[in-house]
Amino acid sequence: MAGKICHINSSNADDIRKSVGIGDSEARRLVDYRSEHGNFRTLDDLMNVPGFSPDTVDKLKRECDLD
Repeated sequence: MAGKICHINSSNADDIRKSVGIGDSEARRLVDYRSEHGNFRTLDDLMNVPGFSPDTVDKLKRECDLD
């Protein structure tokens, strides 16, 4: 996935927030979820993060890869 600016399974909350433009609380929820459940296997797994809307997941899918 060349050209993606964010790596979901290795970026910290601040990097995710800055590179993708989601809110601080959303970025922290993503990292907390990953810490509790392990790395995401697919970008569709982001729908499992509490409070993530389909729009947020679509934005992350456009800007991020898994690693």
